[in-house]
Parts: sequence; structure tokens; C-alpha cells
Amino acid sequence: MDHKKFIFKILIGLSFWLIGFLIGYYSNTDKSIKPDIYRNEKIEFAMSPKSISFGLVNIDNIFWNIVINNLNVAFFVSIVGFLTGGIITILIFIWNGIIVGIIIRNAILMKMTTKFILYGFVYHGPIEVFALLWFGTIGLDGFLFYKTVFSKNIFLLPSLTRSKFLIIPLGLLLISAYLEFLLF
Repeated sequence: MDHKKFIFKILIGLSFWLIGFLIGYYSNTDKSIKPDIYRNEKIEFAMSPKSISFGLVNIDNIFWNIVINNLNVAFFVSIVGFLTGGIITILIFIWNGIIVGIIIRNAILMKMTTKFILYGFVYHGPIEVFALLWFGTIGLDGFLFYKTVFSKNIFLLPSLTRSKFLIIPLGLLLISAYLEFLLF
């Protein structure tokens, strides 16, 4: 694979993710959020280490739920993104950025410490986002595929020899899922 094209597609995906992040961060204009509203003793107890050991939260399923969720997103940004000419890939990157922007904005409004906010994102977030951007390069290739089909009337099936290309982002998704799991 041409490294310049790969980096270009990563930057395109990252640009859409950042646009989504800014939309999410700045569109949440509800300044009336009060930290006390979000302090729910049942939730705090359910997420405490004691409650996990007592079985109130099924810790075994959390890791696999994170992995399955990440693989679903990877499938949509790559395969479904390719089939839609990259449109779904772009929409998912924007949506994911919006969600992260809203979460960070609400964490700030709830007066959570910077250390707490960074702890929730820094360890797994960049790895997960980069892995999904990597999968997104496949989805963005759909645009070039359809452009070639419609402009040159040539229908070339995409090469399936890129399966080795997917091993690294799959590994990164597993690593990020494990790091996210450790947050629980």
C-alpha cells in the first residue's frame, strides 16, 4: 500500500472525527448541569471494586462487550463504509467525535478533575481512534472504487490481499479494549 495515500486517508478520517468532536463539545449548551444530579449512590456502588467482586456487575462480559462494540464499529467504517463510497465511514467518524466531545464537555461541566477526564480517555482512546481510522481507510477507498466505476466504466474488484493489512488494527482494537476494560 502506498504510505502517502494511507496517511492522507488517516488525516481525512481524523479531520472528520475532529469536526465531530468540536460539534459535540460546543453544541452542548446546557449550562445548568449540576454535579449533584449525576451523583447516584446506586451507580457509584455498582461501579465500586467491592460490588464488582460481589457480582453486581458482570466483569467478565465488560471486556467482550467492548471488543464486540469496537469490532462492530470497525466493520461499519470499513466494509459498510466501502459499500457506501465512504459516506458511512465519514458519518461514523463525525458521530464518534460528537460523542467524545459531549462526554468531555459534560465532565468539565460536572467539575470532574482534568486527571479523571484524561484517565478515562488517554490510555485507550488514541489507540482505539487510530485503529478505527485505519479501518476507515478501507471505507474511504469505496469513494475511489465508485469513482473509477462511474468515470471510466471499469469494474475492478478490490484486492482481498490486504488481509495482512488488517492484523495491526485488529491488534490495536484488542489492546485498546483491554485498556478500556482496566478502567472498570
